Amino acid sequence: MTIIKKAAPEDLDGIVKIENETSAAPWSREALSRDIAREDALVLAARDDDVTGYADAWIVAGEMQLNNIGVTADSRRRGIASHLMTELIAEAGKAGCTLITLEVRAGNEAALALYGKYGFKKTGLRPGYYEDNGEDAILMDLEIN
Repeated sequence: MTIIKKAAPEDLDGIVKIENETSAAPWSREALSRDIAREDALVLAARDDDVTGYADAWIVAGEMQLNNIGVTADSRRRGIASHLMTELIAEAGKAGCTLITLEVRAGNEAALALYGKYGFKKTGLRPGYYEDNGEDAILMDLEIN
């Protein structure tokens, strides 16, 4: 059974592994470690025996910026990303946020489908945003109460 919890230092190795497996431009171990410790950041870990997924977000001035969400290859299609999104939205509400923002690669169809499922709306485009391949970034927002 998968549980979602706020990440702790002992989750870092698993989070770094997922980040390196799922991102074309992975965040460093140091950056992820800092976010786990930051008061204005929320890092969630999905765990069975090991970390199977994670989400990283910042909370600033009544808004949440979703930075990263990832699930191990062998844990996909089990609803883990959906559970992480549900918890992120709930935590944003508890923190008094009225908006969740994110940017996503234009070609990341799985992520676009996930965000669409939760009601995120496309609000803009950053042409050639991603340095590794020049892919566009789609900006998306979700208004919450």
